[in-house]
Amino acid sequence: MRATLTRGLLGLALTAAVVCPTGVQAMQGDVTATLNASNDSGVNGEAVVHPMGDTTMIMITLQGLEPNSRHAAHIHNGSCSAGILMPLEVVVADANGTGTSTSTVSAAPDASWWIQVHRAESPPGPGITCGQVPTS
Repeated sequence: MRATLTRGLLGLALTAAVVCPTGVQAMQGDVTATLNASNDSGVNGEAVVHPMGDTTMIMITLQGLEPNSRHAAHIHNGSCSAGILMPLEVVVADANGTGTSTSTVSAAPDASWWIQVHRAESPPGPGITCGQVPTS
């Protein structure tokens, strides 16, 4: 039974990878924040923000990361240099330097949100990419 369940889950994962190779598929009502390189990092990407009533799912995809690296991510209030509102799941890069993270936060999206990813996981170090969540 366990082998059957494992094969079934693997099949779902492979189907998702074929349908949506980056793991991020925008749906109606979603907004996309463009994450631009900062501090000469060369790292950029996007965050798909998916409102779900009182919660929000945030799916980050970045290119240009150091292969197999890990990076802290946060929602900041009003700008990349402002205070942290909420932590996000760590962005994990694969062997090609493409990083992904999916987080769910207990708040509806807000135009004051800025999503920032940092140079490392702990301590986070300076931001390497950041962008504002658009209102629509």
